[in-house]
Amino acid sequence: MRITAASFPTPHFIQVSSNPAVWDQQARFAEIHAGGANQALDRLSGLLDAANSEAQRVHAFEQTYRELAQWRYDLSQRSDGQRPGATPESYRSPIGRGYATDAFGKGTHRDGQVKLDSQGKLVGGAETPASRLAARLADIAAARFASEAPEAEMLQNKVRLPDGTVNGNQIHRGRSAAAMRNAPEGIQDYYCTLTGEEPDRKALQQAAFTRLAELETQRASGRTDLLEDPAARRAFVEAEYFIYQGPEYQRGGDASIRALLVASHTRVFDAPVKLPQDIDVMAYVASQQDFYAHVERNQTVLRTETPAAQAEINQGAAHGAVQGAAQAAVPAARRTAGQERD
Repeated sequence: MRITAASFPTPHFIQVSSNPAVWDQQARFAEIHAGGANQALDRLSGLLDAANSEAQRVHAFEQTYRELAQWRYDLSQRSDGQRPGATPESYRSPIGRGYATDAFGKGTHRDGQVKLDSQGKLVGGAETPASRLAARLADIAAARFASEAPEAEMLQNKVRLPDGTVNGNQIHRGRSAAAMRNAPEGIQDYYCTLTGEEPDRKALQQAAFTRLAELETQRASGRTDLLEDPAARRAFVEAEYFIYQGPEYQRGGDASIRALLVASHTRVFDAPVKLPQDIDVMAYVASQQDFYAHVERNQTVLRTETPAAQAEINQGAAHGAVQGAAQAAVPAARRTAGQERD
């Protein structure tokens, strides 16, 4: 079964224009994405067919992940694989210590001139898919701070692994977020995320590869009912969360991860999957359990019934940034928003 562009809906977080023609142009990347995922599937299948142990299967998923990172780097040197403000080197530059990524909040990612009003709110400009998503993420972050860290400006994600707990990424707000993104301190409902430390990210990557290898071991043992097994589907969602909590490169990580996940799902479950468009940012902002619930509601399995028709079966169970006047005060925000998605 081959992977198609249907597996890769355009992330709303990169849709910082209000012009549908621009969205159509961005959506064309899905065809390139599908091509990379099919190459990864062929490579992964060859490695897994030759594997005789779970350790070798872990290595197969890790090797495919590394090769997809190289694929995205190579793609960055083509006109159809370039992104504004990016250099090819950024697609193979490792994330360093204290690496601030996505900025989001009420009023960010709008199209046109955006200004700060007297209450510190960002106003003006036209709504975009990215601005609507940014506002929803702000609501999620605000609710988490209220529940988990009401007096703090930093919230540490603790990721539960099968053999313990490690630190994931951080969410920052208020003055802390402003300082990281060179933004005015008075912006209300303004947040950013900070990637975790390298040892934790490496542990999260290995946990993801191990989860996928465990599923492949079951498939190799002859199981043909994995897609109907809620525990198997949950294990895959766990792998999705772990790999997103353990990014490695400054740019291109989301594209590589999406290709790996679709190829892995196609191999293990014998069916491609349509990923949620917001899977990356939900992994960074939502709690671990809320991420699981969100993906289980919004991720769909794709099955080709005939060459002319494709049925979607619900899987069941289970950055622009501040623009206009504010953009001048937040020059880094637009350059780096979305860097984990391309």
